Amino acid sequence: MKVLHLLQNYYPSIGGTQIFFQKMSEGLVQNYGDEVEVYTTDSYYGPDKMHYKPITPLVENINGVKITRFKFLHIHKPAIKLINKVSAKLLGKLSQTMAGYLAGPISVKMACAIRFTDADIIVGSSNGYWYMRYPLIRKNLANAKPFVFQGAIHFDENDIIKSVTPKMIDAIKASEYYLANTEYEKAKLIQLGVCEDKVVVVGSAVALKDFENADKKLAKENFSLSDDDFTVGYLGRLEATKSINVLIDAFVLAKQKFPC
Repeated sequence: MKVLHLLQNYYPSIGGTQIFFQKMSEGLVQNYGDEVEVYTTDSYYGPDKMHYKPITPLVENINGVKITRFKFLHIHKPAIKLINKVSAKLLGKLSQTMAGYLAGPISVKMACAIRFTDADIIVGSSNGYWYMRYPLIRKNLANAKPFVFQGAIHFDENDIIKSVTPKMIDAIKASEYYLANTEYEKAKLIQLGVCEDKVVVVGSAVALKDFENADKKLAKENFSLSDDDFTVGYLGRLEATKSINVLIDAFVLAKQKFPC
């Protein structure tokens, strides 16, 4: 089977989605003999980020997976950021349309490649990028492909609509399957009208064996901690959407309940 993965970034860019799909892509090749190709941007950073650092070459094969990286428009980002800032101040909310232009990725070559792919199935990630609207536009294509939607949605407990636009909910509903990281994510999608049978919880776990030989004592020394200091591990970027504050609050509550 020929599989096409659509991603905002791929190795050597580092992140949860990048690692998740690299493991999946290489696993499909090595364990099932599938032909896997990745369409992605040519940047270490997401197409919605202000920073841009190119990755070369644009086409290469890594562990049996063919990666095709596409250049995309990013000169417009400062203007979009300014428009969003004004919108937030005047209207009290961000413009979803402008947010879409910021995320993009805006790439004619990537859009054409997706349109004419000969893959048997397409799997895309993450929620919010333009290529994730494929399930909505494929009805106009002569060679429409089945689509699996991996959203990695960071739901807001107070207002779940802010986490995913109505357009993306429509795209999820139009997909064959949705890959959820957690049961919580699945429950939120069902609340938004997504068919329960369409959502499959696959998880997104840390490979513990990669840390089996870690030197705990040396790690504590690097942070000037004593041997009896209690530590909590976190793997991920330091940004608001990761809700690290929830982890810290949970640790404080646990420490109060179990002082020892």
